[in-house]
Amino acid sequence: MFFDWIMGVAFRPGATFERAREQLRFGYWWIILTVITLEAVIGIYGPAGYGVDLWADVALFVALQDMILYDIQALMLMGAARLVAGWQLSWFEAHKFSGLLWSIIVLEDIATFYPALVGLDQISLWTGAFFSLWYVFVMFVGLRRTADLSAARSLLITLLAGLVWRGGIFIWTWWPLISKSL
Repeated sequence: MFFDWIMGVAFRPGATFERAREQLRFGYWWIILTVITLEAVIGIYGPAGYGVDLWADVALFVALQDMILYDIQALMLMGAARLVAGWQLSWFEAHKFSGLLWSIIVLEDIATFYPALVGLDQISLWTGAFFSLWYVFVMFVGLRRTADLSAARSLLITLLAGLVWRGGIFIWTWWPLISKSL
């Protein structure tokens, strides 16, 4: 069932987000925990990682960082929905929507897991850029279907909440790699 949600968001976002309204209660937390786990392993064992001696500190730091980023994404989605469409999105629904969107981050972390562990930074960088665009596209399709908004309003919410958040994360995460290659 876990992979059904992830693959559904990745390849059938409209239908999956619509189905999640009725069927998904707290299953999106497994998606969040998977992201935290994959990023903690990279943070421990990667070339720029902190090593096995600090595994508990790295795991706690990654968990706190990802939970804060997750909450910021939900807040941005709530604010953009209210600002653009007057859509009174609840905190629970914003978390559910954002949690499902993190399915794309799970796929990104799986695709960049090996390159990140062996230090293939350029592959990780461009793979991350592709998944950032895919994330924004999935958010647009999910909003359009779930909120029953026009394409223009869905796009504006996506740009305000998704592109800004995902672009900021991309720049923050990959700026050291970009500046090294320049």
